[in-house]
Amino acid sequence: MNETIMTSWKPVFENILNQVKELGITEIDLCDHICYRVQTLQEYQEMKSFFTQHGKLRAETIVSGRPISIIELNNPFKYESYEISCVELPAPKEGKKTHTGWEHAEFVVHNPADLVEKYPQINFNTKSLHRKINAELSLKLNEGLSVKFHPLHILEVMDKEEKLGITKVD
Repeated sequence: MNETIMTSWKPVFENILNQVKELGITEIDLCDHICYRVQTLQEYQEMKSFFTQHGKLRAETIVSGRPISIIELNNPFKYESYEISCVELPAPKEGKKTHTGWEHAEFVVHNPADLVEKYPQINFNTKSLHRKINAELSLKLNEGLSVKFHPLHILEVMDKEEKLGITKVD
């Protein structure tokens, strides 16, 4: 498997940071994970095997009918003051066309709903603000990238879901 994947995240993350900063959003102190998308289920299995050579599979949960893996990296990705400890690897949704590569970063914020109030000029996607565990706010950026904001670190979410016996999320 191509080891450049373990370094190719950096320019994508930098691009996401720059776009978010250009919008004036300042609540980007803690990035808990970044997402690597794939086009096929076979590619998902190959990439899961690849990423678990660089970390520990913390969870594989069925979300909206397809598996999503969270891998905790042995050596977190580092960029400036950021230390990104996890990679999210979703299998593609059936019938949805995706590209292969890094796609979004997720940041931990106290209350995502506060961002909607603080930045009314930004067209956030609020459809996941109702979630009981880790309410989420998302925003599409340029170049097919996006950013998400939620109150809990992904590893905390994994621990809560494990304690509650949650293996499927709709």
